[in-house]
Amino acid sequence: MSFSYEPSGKFASAAIIMVPLVTAIASVILGVGYAFASWHNPIIYIGVVLPFLWALLVTLLAGWTLSVFPVRNSALAILLGLVGVLPGYAVETATWLALYLNQSPDPITFGTGRKSLSIALSSVSIEDVWLLLSNFRETFPFLLEVINEGVWSLSGNSVSGMAYKAIWAAELLIFLFFIGSNYRSLANRPFSEDEGKFLKKKIMPKVLMFPEGPDDPLTKLQNGDIGYIFVGPEETDLSEPHLKVTLFSLEDVDLPEGYLTVSTVVYSGKKKEKKESVLLREAGIPKVQVDQLLKKLG
Repeated sequence: MSFSYEPSGKFASAAIIMVPLVTAIASVILGVGYAFASWHNPIIYIGVVLPFLWALLVTLLAGWTLSVFPVRNSALAILLGLVGVLPGYAVETATWLALYLNQSPDPITFGTGRKSLSIALSSVSIEDVWLLLSNFRETFPFLLEVINEGVWSLSGNSVSGMAYKAIWAAELLIFLFFIGSNYRSLANRPFSEDEGKFLKKKIMPKVLMFPEGPDDPLTKLQNGDIGYIFVGPEETDLSEPHLKVTLFSLEDVDLPEGYLTVSTVVYSGKKKEKKESVLLREAGIPKVQVDQLLKKLG
């Protein structure tokens, strides 16, 4: 096993159009939902999660285009993803501003004092959003004015000015970072240039006991010697420290090789927190070892 998988850098020409197009459609639809959720959300901790969720859902709805129109170039995948979400972010911002303009003067309040929560109910129409989008020169200064004034408070203190700008920028950066990261991961999956397909990822259901011994099998595995997997102890329980083996292959195609990722899984602390570390990432193995792995751990 002398090599690890490296993307070829190639891509389907149709991906240049289809990936950003489908991403734009998904991000626009989900962006409207994100705007409603962020506007009506009274809990700051939920607001932190929303950008991650938006990026995840966009990836789930649009990421398939990177497989149907195969992209094996991570930089291009990131670029196409970021270009695709720009319309979605614009629509999300316009929807949020429309909600701000149409908010009810009498918010609903839960609780009293510093622990109270208020929700300013609002609604929006397509015409409102389009008006804001089509008049960008007037909309952008207005957006900055709203951000400077602030629209919500934390522990009784209004969040506005630079603090609100920082929060707004952090939400945008989180969203863009995870879109780029997700699309990069999709493009970097092992791919068969001969078959024109991404290999199937299969986490072996059987796990091996955590390797111990004077010959230091962990170091050997890290250096590409996977002999322990074939001759080492048999399977163990998932609740115990173990080796997690992930195989990339095409079961219905007689490929000359597959790819193997091996991770250690241990549990630490009183709460037995799970910690996973990759020892070997997408290392190439011959077909005979792919079959042995499927027979032993499949």
